[in-house]
Amino acid sequence: AATTYHSSLLWTVRPIITLKVQVLLYDTVLQALGIIAEPSTKDVILNVRNISRSQFANTKLFDKFPDSCLPPKNATDLFEIISRHFHFLKNAESSDLEGLSDEMCIPVSTASQDESEAPFKGAVLIKPQQVLFTRTASETKCYYPFLHSLALTLSGLLPVLEKLGVKHSLELSHLRLVLELAFLSSDGQEIDVNTKKVVEHALVKLHRKLDVQVGVPSKLALSPLYLLNHHHKLCSSVNLFSRESLYKLKPDFSLLAQHGIALLLLPKEILSEKDFCRYLPKEVKPKSLPDVCKVDVLTPSTSDISKCSFAQNLTNKIKSPV
Repeated sequence: AATTYHSSLLWTVRPIITLKVQVLLYDTVLQALGIIAEPSTKDVILNVRNISRSQFANTKLFDKFPDSCLPPKNATDLFEIISRHFHFLKNAESSDLEGLSDEMCIPVSTASQDESEAPFKGAVLIKPQQVLFTRTASETKCYYPFLHSLALTLSGLLPVLEKLGVKHSLELSHLRLVLELAFLSSDGQEIDVNTKKVVEHALVKLHRKLDVQVGVPSKLALSPLYLLNHHHKLCSSVNLFSRESLYKLKPDFSLLAQHGIALLLLPKEILSEKDFCRYLPKEVKPKSLPDVCKVDVLTPSTSDISKCSFAQNLTNKIKSPV
């Protein structure tokens, strides 16, 4: 058990008791009573993990934060609760904190970053990879609600938050994450206007970063990658076809689409699909026509389609399907 003195760090992990008599108890006495003298790093991390799986780890709260989730006046808010935990963990080893790097444990305001002057509406927990320690909130504003700037109230805890994955600047991995979160939130449907703005901004930024980067980034930074198709839906990049690889054949794109071929759709600011795909790791590149088929071109000498090798092979396949 733990005393009320440590309750804010342990309430989901250990029973909390109140000592009726305020006396100085030695550690050995507390131990004999089954009461811990000081919280362990392991217990505090477990408490953070339990909080990260609470009602506050729900991105739908960005759309509507219910009054039932708001703390009463003078109550301890989520920012203060999390601050206490990370203040305790500031000297913890990176290896001990690894388990929190993928947990929704960093609080951000539910107010849109377009509403910087608006009163505080509440708090939502998100993953450390979604948080940047930036000079101004405007640097992440265009990626709302998928990326956020670290709240000023947590800036003093940056050393420990960096161990969890909070970064100082926007990286390729952040842009990949924005696209993945947008994909997950769309549930396979056409993305809405607001999400489309965020996605297009992320794609343009991704293109610019790839253009100035030396060499091809590792697949770990960009896998899995989700891009827009011609239906304005996000899907895996490896299931898309580049239009430019088909232009020489002058195909009917609408007919291709009817046959389930998904075509890559990029923002108008990106002038060339070839340039966009050039520096993508091969594991996430959209397909080009030569990747999946061979084209036989009829020449005057083979103008008789019956003599075309493609037609002959197709005929043989039909006669001998096995």
